Amino acid sequence: MPEDRPTIQAGINAAVNGDTVLVNEGTFYENVDFKGKAIVVASYMIRDNDTTHRNNTIINGSQPGDPQKGSVISFVSGEDTTSVICGLTITGGSGTLSDGTSRLGGGIFCYSSGAKIKQNKIINNSITHTGEARGGGVDFIYANSPALIQGNTIAYNSLDVSSFGGGIHLYQSKGVQIIENKIIGNNGADMGGGIFGVDYPEQSGLMKIINNTFSGNQADEAGGLLLLDQKNIILNTICWGNNALFAPEIMLHSGVLTIAYSDIEPDSMQILDGTLNQLSGNIRPLPASTPPDMGAWESDVLNSLQGSASLSFPNSFTLRQNYPNPFNPTTTIEFQISNPEFVTLKIYNMLGQEIATPVSGKMKAGNYKYTWNGGGLASGLYLYKLRAGDFVQMHKMLLLK
Repeated sequence: MPEDRPTIQAGINAAVNGDTVLVNEGTFYENVDFKGKAIVVASYMIRDNDTTHRNNTIINGSQPGDPQKGSVISFVSGEDTTSVICGLTITGGSGTLSDGTSRLGGGIFCYSSGAKIKQNKIINNSITHTGEARGGGVDFIYANSPALIQGNTIAYNSLDVSSFGGGIHLYQSKGVQIIENKIIGNNGADMGGGIFGVDYPEQSGLMKIINNTFSGNQADEAGGLLLLDQKNIILNTICWGNNALFAPEIMLHSGVLTIAYSDIEPDSMQILDGTLNQLSGNIRPLPASTPPDMGAWESDVLNSLQGSASLSFPNSFTLRQNYPNPFNPTTTIEFQISNPEFVTLKIYNMLGQEIATPVSGKMKAGNYKYTWNGGGLASGLYLYKLRAGDFVQMHKMLLLK
């Protein structure tokens, strides 16, 4: 493509099961439907593993012929993992209108289908809708066929109000595997900035989240992952530096979640119901003499991750737990700033309402200590959040009169 066919969709239309639609570098303004075919659509990266092909082979879905079908890639005809999208930049999607009320899958939309989504950049897709919006990057609905999301960068996807799953949304999609995605970051939604996954207890599938890095995602609830009514395992995964008023990293509404050999930011999970099995042991299951096996850190983006301000891991900035805790009526909050930044320290009640701003201004590097007085407030649980540039961290404190 485009030598043999003028568009990617024309190539898919002409293909038969087992074919590969090979796409030259360039930007293609299309919204592509696999039409149930067991084919591969890929850039030249599939031949030589050169990621520059992925960066330069772009499907931009910002100009849909039918405004109700704004997803960049659609799997809606019973596909499974023999339908493969690989080595492409997928961007500009606005989602597919469903039932007249919801827009789903900004970048990739899978309905009653599976797919193999490998080594793509799924970035800068945005759903703006007056109803519900789900899956800014990828959305799986009723995916009873096998599905694999592997080796992708899923970042900077966003949803409007009443939104679920800024990066990935999964609804009754048992057996989805999310493996070795290098960054699932800087996505935004009301609930589940990185992933929102919901199933029902009678479903028997197990969602596997293995060797991923979640960071920099934003939500009101569950900046990293929000999981509801399903069986999940999180293995060898980093979940750190996400931001939410409630549960910055992980919220388990119900169901069963097993976490093993993973690095989850402390004091950042909320278990509303369900069962959490957090296995102890080594940081990773492999012997110390073997290469690292933690999240996406073993990938070739290690240096870029460490240098990315948007990830802001707290080895430079630290918000400490207040003391005393519980307190009445005053408590001390300490934090460390390693670089000059504009800093805010804000207090919230459990409804997410801001009730005080003890700190707001430019600050030099150093250690700081502030005393906060909650004398005019009722007993209860409160949140305090530090923001310094791109670094955000939040803790809970208990006022007990």
